[in-house]
Amino acid sequence: MNDLEPDADFFHTDSVEIGMAGGNSSSGNLDISRVIDVINQQIVTGLKQLPILLGRNEGTTETHGTIQWQIYVKGIESIQRGIKRLLERAYNVVLQINGIQGSAVLTFDEIQVTDRKSDAEAEQIETNTKILQYQQGWIDNDEASMEMVNHKAVSEPLNERLPAYEPAPTDSGEDSGTDSGENAQADDQTSRILKKKIFFYKS
Repeated sequence: MNDLEPDADFFHTDSVEIGMAGGNSSSGNLDISRVIDVINQQIVTGLKQLPILLGRNEGTTETHGTIQWQIYVKGIESIQRGIKRLLERAYNVVLQINGIQGSAVLTFDEIQVTDRKSDAEAEQIETNTKILQYQQGWIDNDEASMEMVNHKAVSEPLNERLPAYEPAPTDSGEDSGTDSGENAQADDQTSRILKKKIFFYKS
């Protein structure tokens, strides 16, 4: 028995009875979950891969999983750079042999590393921050535009433009067939709408 390997089976006759071989002999059962944890760790270490790519990410949060994926993509991009230079050199030789003036440029499709919804939410927060900085007078409109869209502002902020005021048509003295009370009510409604527009553009 002493010459057997740890993973070898016991071969014996029916007259020999084998009890617990190691482990927790008091309970009579082996904690298989601890064995599986050790095996999972050995698999990840032996394959030299990130746990999330092997499905061994039971305790990994979404942020941690995203970071693992970004690290993996960076490794792919480092390999792509070497392939890019090699293929471009080969394509340029082919162009020279055929007498074509030009140079080949190889571009790989970008690998998505983040969630589009998270990117949109982050961009919205950054945009609101720049708007607040502009309203506080910390930066000008062109500076905010350069940081957000990489070019100068194409116009002034729309929230500072007041609507053109068009006075209501005056009474020409002719009877239009409407009651004076209805005209007063319409004028009040127009005034309220105009005040709402001015408040909206000033806020």
